[in-house]
Amino acid sequence: MNKLTGKEILEGIRTKNNKVLHLVYAENYPLIKNFIQRNNGNSHDAEDILQESLILIYKKVSTNGLTLESSFETYLFSVCRFLWLRELEKRSFEFSDELKQDTQENIENDLIDDHDKFEKHSLIQKYLLELNPECRMLLMMFYDNAPMEDISKNLGFRSNAQTAKKKFMCKKKLIELIKKDPYYKEIMDS
Repeated sequence: MNKLTGKEILEGIRTKNNKVLHLVYAENYPLIKNFIQRNNGNSHDAEDILQESLILIYKKVSTNGLTLESSFETYLFSVCRFLWLRELEKRSFEFSDELKQDTQENIENDLIDDHDKFEKHSLIQKYLLELNPECRMLLMMFYDNAPMEDISKNLGFRSNAQTAKKKFMCKKKLIELIKKDPYYKEIMDS
């Protein structure tokens, strides 16, 4: 099967096309699993989050339609990331009365209504993917709260100061790319 467009993937999800669903899962699971495992989760958590994300996207596509301003992969990663952060928050406040009153339906409605947040994340992800591999990896590790020593070691920098300087330059480039996007002003005003 050739690489599908975002529109073809959304249509495949809407029609519950097994070939498309398997392809989406196969292409995206390793990245989602890696992210979740680096953030206090395991492979079972990654499977659950990916499944829940696809269900939310299906609901969104089936009800009001969904148009992507970024790649499907970027959008899916943003949804998974958001769901995982919510899950971590839920786990840390497991015994909170406030959270016990929060139902799964309310969480799903919050996620569906929070489309703007996803779009902002998608815009960042879109341009993160345009950076050179070294900058992309450095920023992803930094935003995943990896220690500076680990970033330096994994990317082969001689010192934390060199890593910090490179991070500053990469972040500056990312911001420049994002601000040039015509969609930037629209989503920042929303």
